[in-house]
Amino acid sequence: SISPNCCIIINNKPEFISVNELLRISTKNTVKLLESELKYELNHLIEKLHIYTLEKIFIENKIYKFIEDCETYKSILTIIEEKISHYSNVLKRKITNEDILRLTEIKIKRISKFDIINQNNLIQKVINNINEVKNNIENINNYSISYFNNLENKYGKNKRITMIEEFDSISARRVAIANEKLFVNRSEGFVGTQLKKEEFFSKCSSLDNFI
Repeated sequence: SISPNCCIIINNKPEFISVNELLRISTKNTVKLLESELKYELNHLIEKLHIYTLEKIFIENKIYKFIEDCETYKSILTIIEEKISHYSNVLKRKITNEDILRLTEIKIKRISKFDIINQNNLIQKVINNINEVKNNIENINNYSISYFNNLENKYGKNKRITMIEEFDSISARRVAIANEKLFVNRSEGFVGTQLKKEEFFSKCSSLDNFI
């Protein structure tokens, strides 16, 4: 019978709890972390979809042609914002200044080699990923169970590298710190750690034997 005492810190205080309770706390914490990771990934994907869609609108509708006669950089930004705003209904969020600036940095080479089919495939792939992440968030318990099962498959039976061995008996003398100093008076034959005015001989610990 093994009855371990689990002492963990809860609200900055040590508490003794059962192993079952420790597992419940750890599991809930892991589920929260997994959900946070999914939400972060979702935001990242939504932002990527927004950028891909903006680029598609800008190139497919040849908005870049409307800025050819602009004489100032400010007028370029104004024209792009005005034209892009007509397609705001298909975008996932409000258009920002950073979005407009990003469009001005698209190189002519990218515009000339733009592949609408490839762009649509990229957008669809991101949409599929978004739907998958949303589904995982809505079913976070099932997602977490899959996560733990994958851990078991990856690190479980026949994959452990931990070895169980017995500890050898350790002599206290072998691990004692050498924090003392040994002095010697050769003429009178005295040896000790308190002979501070005599010749220093060696460092030692309080458990060492002198011969």
